[in-house]
Amino acid sequence: MLPYEAQEAATRRANEARAKVKNWPGLCDAIEALGEARYEPAVPLLCRLWLECPLTTVHDVVGHALATIGTPSARQAVAALLDDAFSAAIAARVLFVDPLAALQRVEPYFAPERLCQPGGNEVPLAVLDAFAPGAFSEEAAEERWLELFVRVRNHPSLADAVRAALGRASSATAQRALAAARKPKTQASGDRLTRYRQGEHVTVWQELRACENIGGDLREEALAVAGETMARVAVGVDVVAERLAKRGWKALSGSLRTAPRSADAKILATVAKKTGAPLPPSILAFWQIVGGVDFIWNYKKEREPPSLGIELDLDTLDPLAIEAPKRVREQFADWEPRPDGADPDDESLFLLELAPDHFHKANASGGPAYGVRLPFLGADPIFANEKHQLPFTDYLRLCFRWGCFPGLERYADRADVREFARTMGAGVDPF
Repeated sequence: MLPYEAQEAATRRANEARAKVKNWPGLCDAIEALGEARYEPAVPLLCRLWLECPLTTVHDVVGHALATIGTPSARQAVAALLDDAFSAAIAARVLFVDPLAALQRVEPYFAPERLCQPGGNEVPLAVLDAFAPGAFSEEAAEERWLELFVRVRNHPSLADAVRAALGRASSATAQRALAAARKPKTQASGDRLTRYRQGEHVTVWQELRACENIGGDLREEALAVAGETMARVAVGVDVVAERLAKRGWKALSGSLRTAPRSADAKILATVAKKTGAPLPPSILAFWQIVGGVDFIWNYKKEREPPSLGIELDLDTLDPLAIEAPKRVREQFADWEPRPDGADPDDESLFLLELAPDHFHKANASGGPAYGVRLPFLGADPIFANEKHQLPFTDYLRLCFRWGCFPGLERYADRADVREFARTMGAGVDPF
């Protein structure tokens, strides 16, 4: 969906235009006639209308007219407008005229870093809705599309749409795509840890996340990278904790950071046993090396928090907080072990709650806790219920980008917020 402010602005422009254009129904009729006549010389004019006319009704009629004209220039014009939120649905349908070329065009929109942006799921949802495998002339094209969809089938904002798209596909083809995705990948590259240490932090993690199910040497490589990553996170947490403590900031739990304990190993083993799979490397390494973090202000014992140099309410800050193992063991006391052969895509996954949502962090009623869904057979699960829907490691990066108070992202235009983030994060090594 478009961000709320963008929706409001678009509605306002449409209302203003409707008041000025007295005969917009007649305009729509004329556009429809051009489409039905497949009048190719009208394509440039129709494209201009699409780009400049704020009336959504006219917008839709123009898109259908271009799709009906159907010439290469018309299809190209529609496909070029894929980034326009109002055009995405029609553009997606036109793209499927050439499914393999369309796949190359839209695949970047399904990348995790793109999906986490405001409105980032708009194009993927339009593509999933437009997916019509019966129109494909080659089975290979359908298989390639299903491979893409299967990769994102567990993304919270796309899961329902992916299931619907898979349901429209050939059952055999869909099952092959799912089986291929679930097949463990075991071969390590052998150089990812070295490359990570040389600064390829984002790329290395993207490569590890590309494998849905890791095992053998590849899991060992992922664990090594995760260990290096979380060692840097631990140092960064200590740096920020020290700076917060100097300002008088006190943790809700009583400790800004909880160090790992030898007793945690038993808790980690219990989680793995209950879920039927080892913990993902990023979560395992965090618990083994960082332990727990609590930058939530202690609203139970203290009246007012000290000034951080930014005049904002507590419920806007969303401070970094990740529960240590000893604080989550009560959650899985009642978990029933997953039966052998259980569907990995079954919605009854365990949610391991790792932090309250941003309202509860400020002692207000809010939504579900942030956490990770288990079992997760890859390297780095989505940090569920947090609005960005980022992989866990990327969520930690987001936190440090804003001085470990990621809610400040909303106020990026404020100089005091930028200065706070710079001061808190100064000297923290990238990871």
